[in-house]
Amino acid sequence: MPDAIMYQGDAYVLLTPGESEEFLSPQELLDRLSALLVDYQSNLPPDLQRQASIADQAKHLCDTACEFTLNSGARLQWYLVRMEKG
Repeated sequence: MPDAIMYQGDAYVLLTPGESEEFLSPQELLDRLSALLVDYQSNLPPDLQRQASIADQAKHLCDTACEFTLNSGARLQWYLVRMEKG
């Protein structure tokens, strides 16, 4: 079983094709995924279709995946990161 510390972080880095990386708080990532999912409701994978709301879909996606394939075929990717203060 993975160590729980692997799932602890301060922020996410979001990689969008053709754009610079962005560092987002967990809530900012959920907001961004929720906004994205609004346009994909007719073409979601079964695990996301089973979620009760778009907010639940975004949370499930954030908790269980690190990428989402856009209609263009490009992939939006995000990774949990720890910000070290030194």
